[in-house]
Amino acid sequence: MKKTLRFFIAVIFAVCTILPFRAFPAATNVQFSVDSDGESPFDANDFAGNDSSAANGLVRSNDTLTYRVNYLATNTDVLKFVFTLPVGTSWDSSSVASTVCNGSGGGVISGQVLTCYRLPSVGAESFVIKAASQTLPNGTVITPTFKVDNGSVVNGPSTTVSALPKATTRIYANGSAPLTLNGVAGYSANMNVGIGLDGSTKVLALKGAEPIAAGTTFKISVQPGAILTSTCASPWQCSQPNGAGTPIQVTVTQQINFSAVTDAVTSFSPSPHWTALQQNFSVFTPIDPNNTPSNTADDNFPLGSNSYFSNQILEFDPSGVSGLSNFGSGYAPQTEPGFSCNSSVNNQYACSVKPVDRTNTIITVSPNYSVVSQQNSIFNPIYADGNLYTNAPYPYSEAVLPGERFMATSGFFNEAKSPSSVSEAGMCFAFDNTKLVLDGTPSVGWGANSVNVWWSNTPVTGSDLILEYSSQPYGSDADRKAIDCGVAGDNASGWVTDPSQLSGGVGSVNTIRFKYANGKVLDPANGLAISVPLQRLFDANSLTVTDGTLVPWFTSYNYRDPNTSKVVKRLSTYNAANGELGLLGGRINTQQVFVRHNTSLGASSVAPGSSVPITMTPLLVGPNAAGLDALAKNVSLKVSFPDNCLSPVSTSLPVGSTYTPGNFGADGIACTADDGAAGSVTIPIGDQTALGGSANAPYPGHLTSLSPITFSVLAASNASVAVRTLTTVISADNDFSTAYDNTDRDRTNSVALNVNGVAAFSASKSTTGVTGGKVGPNEVFGYTINFGNGGASDSGVATFVDVLPFDGDDNGTSNLGSGKLEVVGLSAAMTTSAMGTVAIEYSTDNPMTIQNAVKVSGQEDGNVGITWMPYTAGSAVPNGITAVRFITSTPMLIGHSGYGAISVKAPTINSTTSVTNSIWARTTLYNGNPASVQVIRSGSPVTIQGLDAATLRGRVFIDTNANGTYEVNESGLAGTLVKIECTGGACLSAPQGTVFSMLVDSAGGYSFAPNATGIFPSADGTGTEVTGFQGAVAGTWTITEIPTGTPQTAISTTSVGTVAGVTSGTAAGRSITGVNMVGGQTGINYNFAERFLDGTIEVTKALTLPTGITGPLSFTFTATCDLPVANTQKSATLSDFPTNTKVSITGIAAGATCTVAETLPASPDTKFFWETPVFSALSPSTMPNGGTQTVTATNKLSP
Repeated sequence: MKKTLRFFIAVIFAVCTILPFRAFPAATNVQFSVDSDGESPFDANDFAGNDSSAANGLVRSNDTLTYRVNYLATNTDVLKFVFTLPVGTSWDSSSVASTVCNGSGGGVISGQVLTCYRLPSVGAESFVIKAASQTLPNGTVITPTFKVDNGSVVNGPSTTVSALPKATTRIYANGSAPLTLNGVAGYSANMNVGIGLDGSTKVLALKGAEPIAAGTTFKISVQPGAILTSTCASPWQCSQPNGAGTPIQVTVTQQINFSAVTDAVTSFSPSPHWTALQQNFSVFTPIDPNNTPSNTADDNFPLGSNSYFSNQILEFDPSGVSGLSNFGSGYAPQTEPGFSCNSSVNNQYACSVKPVDRTNTIITVSPNYSVVSQQNSIFNPIYADGNLYTNAPYPYSEAVLPGERFMATSGFFNEAKSPSSVSEAGMCFAFDNTKLVLDGTPSVGWGANSVNVWWSNTPVTGSDLILEYSSQPYGSDADRKAIDCGVAGDNASGWVTDPSQLSGGVGSVNTIRFKYANGKVLDPANGLAISVPLQRLFDANSLTVTDGTLVPWFTSYNYRDPNTSKVVKRLSTYNAANGELGLLGGRINTQQVFVRHNTSLGASSVAPGSSVPITMTPLLVGPNAAGLDALAKNVSLKVSFPDNCLSPVSTSLPVGSTYTPGNFGADGIACTADDGAAGSVTIPIGDQTALGGSANAPYPGHLTSLSPITFSVLAASNASVAVRTLTTVISADNDFSTAYDNTDRDRTNSVALNVNGVAAFSASKSTTGVTGGKVGPNEVFGYTINFGNGGASDSGVATFVDVLPFDGDDNGTSNLGSGKLEVVGLSAAMTTSAMGTVAIEYSTDNPMTIQNAVKVSGQEDGNVGITWMPYTAGSAVPNGITAVRFITSTPMLIGHSGYGAISVKAPTINSTTSVTNSIWARTTLYNGNPASVQVIRSGSPVTIQGLDAATLRGRVFIDTNANGTYEVNESGLAGTLVKIECTGGACLSAPQGTVFSMLVDSAGGYSFAPNATGIFPSADGTGTEVTGFQGAVAGTWTITEIPTGTPQTAISTTSVGTVAGVTSGTAAGRSITGVNMVGGQTGINYNFAERFLDGTIEVTKALTLPTGITGPLSFTFTATCDLPVANTQKSATLSDFPTNTKVSITGIAAGATCTVAETLPASPDTKFFWETPVFSALSPSTMPNGGTQTVTATNKLSP
């Protein structure tokens, strides 16, 4: 009996069910509420399976519930929260992010129980946790429970599930093939039947879907005489109880829970279909079901006509676990009684109609599409190519490096519509052996129903195969394309079965042929394919081949027609240049280098208002040949943010990088509803050498890793709880491989960052310019305070106080020494100008006095008992600073954010030093609201340590401002190798050796410290990494930096550092000799300042002089540039115009953006005056490294 569809009418409860007041040992006013009961998009009504909003007490099955926990922390004792969900629901892993469950014990999810240990800050806090409703029955009530510490278990707010059975079907058959079964001629087809959900995405498909009850039944129709030839595996049961030609009876014995759906099955149509279960049904349908050869009228597939192999799912209408009918009073589309499947049905909900062509009386043998793959498997595309077919799907697909190995496969098949078999089938394969060489023994495969070459996978061997080789005198690709290879085994001259027998050996092979021998025939639907292992040549000339050059090969095939007894040959028609898929041929593209990269995050989660480092390691894949090095040109990395809730910490960006902010909308505040496009960071890496050598799996060539590049990503203080994906793309001018094709071999990476934490007014501190968490005496490093209001209330003006660490402070700083911390730079700003500005003040009071003052409740802003003086950005930094504070010019409204940065050095830091720095802050009252006052007490501590004894270190950096001194915003010179060599003293006899090398880190730092990693016992970074390095032991050392040369730089300043505080060594170019390491001491600040090469602005003067004025005239041109410092000016004078019309302004810093102005001479005639000069745009817009920009200055003398 059919079931009627019933709608569930929900009783709506308030989603923000606030728990009554309850006091806990360290928390009061604890509230547990529903933040949202579902995620968009929503439906127009609240019928079963639907949900019209995120605040109506309903949640669809497979949707997300977001709960908010609010409380007032009375102290900083760890709080233990325990939340429990009912069966059929689950916690999202983001709920136990380390930024939320930050206490000892962290966060743990065990089944439906979530335990979270939280170390609170004093004051009001809130955080969110997420749960999934999964595939629950309609009307299920979800009521979580929770408790805090040893309190009693309390029921949370209830939400009712809205669900409806929504199962749909699909059926797909890849075509039918001739088959003789038990002496009966017919056709066979494999039908794949799927049960799943419709929807544009998996998330949308699952929402509101109710599980299907166990015991779902339906039928599959078959044609007269057809039989099921396959069996079904659990949970499927299938049979044909009424015999041949009757419907197949199908039962699904288990409950179908759609939470386990797979990705969309691409063969199902319409697509996508999110399939939970699928089963293959093999059906054999006879040509003559009644075995009446004289009566063709009852044939399923009459000879001489087109007919169809037809099957149909019948009467599909399962019930949900709540008893609701999937299709009410009807059935699924195309399964209802009376629906007729025919050839015009395109959407295969339930109809499988495949043509059977028996009109053909002529043998039809056709080529397969060719495939290029790796040699280990025909199913494994070559590197940087996500498609097996040649010429697909990109113009520069099948890119191959010098020395790279690959497999080329071509084939042909006797079509299913052919009336008979063919014999002596074979193929010929011709290629250019001046560009490609045979790299092994070709293989031949046979297959049934081989419409694709990979189905011809049964090896043909022994006497069934004749395989021969030749070296033909080709003059061009046209000759290869036109070659008639004869038939293998015909004893033709020049063909051998052993390629080493050719006069030129294996390397001279340029043509291969085979024959399916020993009386073997190729039946209808059967095919043959040859797979040829090849390698691209790797001599010096291979690097002169233009990238993107097509290298084709050509195939032809032959067979004997049984009707005429003649050999039929089909020669190649392949045209590699026209973009067609490979039929009767294929091709590769030449390329010298691939650029790839790895991307990682310093942590998987980050709290709003805090930052996390993102690290990208550029990888170069060069030729598969030692000594054959390639050049990756103009390499760059781009980091794209998913929305404006993530952005870079500006002080952490490498010099030369470009941050393109997102569109913050009309309010000018990031991470709000009116935001537009998200921002991105572009990092130039320049030309880089990709070394040749043995291939490093899984790469097709030799791998070279460049120095990692790191900067910090800041989560906006008002960022919502979500997993956000950052996308990174590496590019090079000569890597034409696709940026993204959804494989692990493209140029795109992505990393997921879980933004989840306490929603509150926040400030976080991070360090810059610190190598390995340690610093040495007088090494400059920085603290950056990122602050923002991500709470629920606007706040007043904010003040952030940084009491510089001192020995004996409350944070545990020790052994900093008499030098304390010396401030060398200060800066601050709000994120956008719409948020106002930040004032900087400093104090030179006794730091203990300042610390004791800000510790007093209500004085966290330093407004009591401390003398503050204003600091003007860019001015000289005073001596003796002991504390700094940053004050916003406007109230900290929700979403406002900014930063303050302090550059410091520690003159007397040593190996026993530990320095911890934290933040104090307080906001003023806003609009009389007591909740608007926010307080941070010694928050976000960060710790650095002094260097270990026997450490020798420094950095190689790009001296952007040309002052010869490292500053925390200057980036390292990626890829630079630093070598140290003992030249005298005890280090000469040290067991560990005398020469060591390492690559600089992303900030250009190098540190030959005890037990450091990345150190090699050689001068060139080769060999096995040293374990247990003892450091730069006592003796005399020479330090040498070796840049890659790409990008090209020039040494600007080589700085001799100090050992135990005493200057030691002599600088000479890129080396420092005579560094006298003393036992138990450290050597620091051995720095190499590199600069990109200056360029030239070429100015062309365009001026037509009036009649009678001949010159000569002189014009002075001045370029004003932003590098190496703002308003840098360079000038040049054009003399003897109009004889000379061009002049060069030299000494322009690479990367500079300039404007050009002209100083005009006095008019050569009082009857004329000078018009204002007009300048063309500088081309290119910024100065290339060591390059040239051009500009034209046009003006005239007017009467």
